[in-house]
Amino acid sequence: MKAPSLTTKEWLLLLPLIAVSYGFTVAQKHFVPQGLRPFTFVTVVLALLLTFFALTKPARPMDKAKGLALIVGGFALCLILTMHVIIRFDPSYKNVIVLGVAVFGPYLAAWIYRAVAPSRQQ
Repeated sequence: MKAPSLTTKEWLLLLPLIAVSYGFTVAQKHFVPQGLRPFTFVTVVLALLLTFFALTKPARPMDKAKGLALIVGGFALCLILTMHVIIRFDPSYKNVIVLGVAVFGPYLAAWIYRAVAPSRQQ
């Protein structure tokens, strides 16, 4: 397996998107009803990942999704383990949703991007 590689431009775009996603996750408890939070989280993260693909315009979005899934999923796993397991010890189903979206979200966004965006000539 090849290690995921992102260009400097992609890293500079990905880091703020991760920060916005985390900020939304923390802030949504103030304005989104409890039952809708998983759906709004999935929608916002998917929109952010689609923005990433639209701005970077990868020729092979599924290959880029593999690297993104590893990077974003690893980041989410470290954050969950640190904040919700080690510090607070409050594991819940919400952590599984966050990790699932972090790992499978890039694949779904790449699939949507590939279906919607015009194909690039190689």
